[in-house]
Amino acid sequence: MSDAPDIHGARTQMAQSASPPFPTTPSVFDASVAEWRLKNRPYDLQLHDLFLTDFKSVPQHAYGAVFADDTRTISVQYGIHVDLALRSKFLTFYIDRQDQHTAGTCTWLAEQYQFILDNAPQLLVEQKQPGDSGTTSTKESVFSNRIYIYHETYLPAETTVNVTKIHSQRGISVILRSTDYLSHKKMEAEVIRLSAEAVSPMPAYHQDKGAIPANAPVSTPTTFNPSADNPEVPQRVGGLPEQSTIEIDTESKERVLVGEVISTVALAGHISREFNVSDQGIDMEIEFKSDAGEATGQKLYLQLKSGDSYLRQRQRDDAEVFTIRDERHVRYWMAQKFPVMLVIRTSEGEVRWMEVRDWLKRASGKSEKPVKQIIFEGERFDVMSVRRWREKVLGRHGGFDAGED
Repeated sequence: MSDAPDIHGARTQMAQSASPPFPTTPSVFDASVAEWRLKNRPYDLQLHDLFLTDFKSVPQHAYGAVFADDTRTISVQYGIHVDLALRSKFLTFYIDRQDQHTAGTCTWLAEQYQFILDNAPQLLVEQKQPGDSGTTSTKESVFSNRIYIYHETYLPAETTVNVTKIHSQRGISVILRSTDYLSHKKMEAEVIRLSAEAVSPMPAYHQDKGAIPANAPVSTPTTFNPSADNPEVPQRVGGLPEQSTIEIDTESKERVLVGEVISTVALAGHISREFNVSDQGIDMEIEFKSDAGEATGQKLYLQLKSGDSYLRQRQRDDAEVFTIRDERHVRYWMAQKFPVMLVIRTSEGEVRWMEVRDWLKRASGKSEKPVKQIIFEGERFDVMSVRRWREKVLGRHGGFDAGED
């Protein structure tokens, strides 16, 4: 790591200034695309988007970048955020994927943040409120000893604790934000978007084509949006408002469950992926990481169900029963290489899950008749249960049947 950071590409901006037209080739610090994704396509959000938008309500910002090494290969973006009313400022940093260098770069910032505060270009702003006898200047702002570090490379819990401790020893309160934070913000933004759609079924960006920035990402959204995918749907929605409200409400429940899975798995320190095509009986997968934070290729498959209609209580023994409506799913689940988990969320927000691949194999036995019901004995879906399944799948407690290749 370099002892004297090389500040480059610095610029400043005033949040209260008028927004410029959407840029044809936005700079790395332009938040226009990030704000558009946050509002319209949350599941396309990137961690760098949050670096640019998390503190947009703070009046003044100065952005730039520094080289953290002598060979000028590790570039760290910084943001200096100043609140004139409170006469305080704090720092944010963004570290692109650096793999083995991420922890060292985070530690290096504990030594070099003051150099950035002292040398980075910043606007000198003086402000006078009506009725005040004098002005308030950015020169008077005091560093709050708070730093936020956004880093793309996953850091194990032990490393995070060590980095936090090093900053604390220097009087700095540091908040580390990585892929788990990104997953949570995606879920949060998606719930906000769906709530807005529930009020107006046709999205604003469908009503006005010009609302989509010319250079906004054009990748296929991970969420199904009927009015965006089919131009005939808005007409049908207009004619059937009650039906469209019900459909959106059902979709909202499903998206909330997807968000809960993403957030919980991320907090457990592992990887979740959503499948764009899920009508075969699997909606998502969880891939577990090793102790070193590397993907292992060992997985769980998830079938998601949201609502109270999927479970009924059997009268003779009060057992909860899940009815399999498509017998193809039985064959498909039993044929999977990895365990298949049935995940059910009730209207009260309780989420439970149960392994069904091996359960179905045992229930089928030698019978040629397909199993039509599952006695649901799911445990609570939370961080600890995800970690327990990691131990089972990775063979820490006697191993687990991973199926046949």
